[in-house]
Amino acid sequence: MLAFFLLLPAVFAMPVAADVKLGGIVFTDFYYLDRDKENAQFSGVGNGTNSYNVTTIQLPNISRFYGRWTNEDNVGMYIEIGIGQRSGDINQNTSNGVELRCAYGWWDLNDRFQFQAGKTTTPFSPLNPSQLLGTRSGSLNIIGVGYGNYYSGRFAQVRGTFQFCKNARLAIALVDPNGYARYVGEYGPWAEWQIDVQNNTKVPRIDIGLPIYAGPVSIYPSFMYQHRTVDIPDNPGVENKLDSYIGSLGFKAGFGPFTFSGEGNWGEN
Repeated sequence: MLAFFLLLPAVFAMPVAADVKLGGIVFTDFYYLDRDKENAQFSGVGNGTNSYNVTTIQLPNISRFYGRWTNEDNVGMYIEIGIGQRSGDINQNTSNGVELRCAYGWWDLNDRFQFQAGKTTTPFSPLNPSQLLGTRSGSLNIIGVGYGNYYSGRFAQVRGTFQFCKNARLAIALVDPNGYARYVGEYGPWAEWQIDVQNNTKVPRIDIGLPIYAGPVSIYPSFMYQHRTVDIPDNPGVENKLDSYIGSLGFKAGFGPFTFSGEGNWGEN
């Protein structure tokens, strides 16, 4: 690894032909939402006594601008920023801004092995639902979270990908283990002591993916593991070790203009 990092300045300083591509996409959400009082309270946008319905027009921060740079020596980078509403919901449409969605670089050492580092999605559980409307509605079901899907997100990581045959490859990523769930508060495992809780992680999260492509059908088996300990003062009887692991199996099949996909996850936290 030390030798690799020492070589990086020389690699990027070489006078080679480069290819640059810039692009972007703008999403404008225009929808009507009818939410009952229980759902409003759970989503944190109501007090549980009233339902509400509203028509809204939003520019969510899934709108994006990206740049991609590659050169003939198989070195490249990709940067993508999101623009638009990045927080709040249909009742708090006040926060517009810019955030980093992806930023990573790669080096194809040969025809079979690629090294990648930066922030992007991981090899685990890759088949998120493609629904986009209502990103800032205050509902997590927009990407299936809480409805049977595990959203692996975009995290800082280092990854190696080995193409061991024409139709299959193995990707192993060491992922930043310090991410947190959307709901902490009363839903967290140590909510009562959350002010004084200290998370400890000595090894990264490990994500493994083995996508297999067989003509119009693709299969996506993957696995994730993470170990974490927690220091809770004055509560020696409380469980303070957390081993998280999830297995995932997805499939996608395309026939003419139609595509069918599905993904299942099973694990323990």
